[in-house]
Amino acid sequence: MKPNEASRYGDLPLFLLARKSFSAGYLPRKGDIYQTAQALLDAGGSVLRRDSNDKFCYHYAAEEGNEEFLRALAERGVKLNKTDRDGNTGLHLIAMACYNPLQDMERVNEEIEDKRNEASLPVKRRSPVSMEELEQRKKAIEDVLENLFRCAVILMDAGVDPEAENDMLETAHKLQHV
Repeated sequence: MKPNEASRYGDLPLFLLARKSFSAGYLPRKGDIYQTAQALLDAGGSVLRRDSNDKFCYHYAAEEGNEEFLRALAERGVKLNKTDRDGNTGLHLIAMACYNPLQDMERVNEEIEDKRNEASLPVKRRSPVSMEELEQRKKAIEDVLENLFRCAVILMDAGVDPEAENDMLETAHKLQHV
């Protein structure tokens, strides 16, 4: 596939890589996304294209917490401050992407606390979920949030203004606290 040629489904390679759209069961090794992004850029892949949702590839990378992709673009000097059709920068999209993981973190912390206190409950009322499984869930959520945070740092280091307002006059910071 050529770097600016859409797949039969209309997706460009940089968009697929930014969204981490891989075949089922495939998990890239550390550095694979970075190297692939560099190769696509070397081959002439354009980051100036928008998709049907009026987003740039790096908007999807921000939403997905795709640090390697954003780092590859930032190191090439790609301007990462363009907005989508709603005026959202990558920072706005990261703030919105944090909402569900933060809610999940709150729930899993409550479940962990309940698990710690369930010794006094009758066996039938105790959760079948082990403390180990709850801790694994918590770690997975922490990893997602950490990736999103690292992406936010890359965008700010690349010059994306955290005080920029979208079309609803919201900054990324304001969105995070909604």
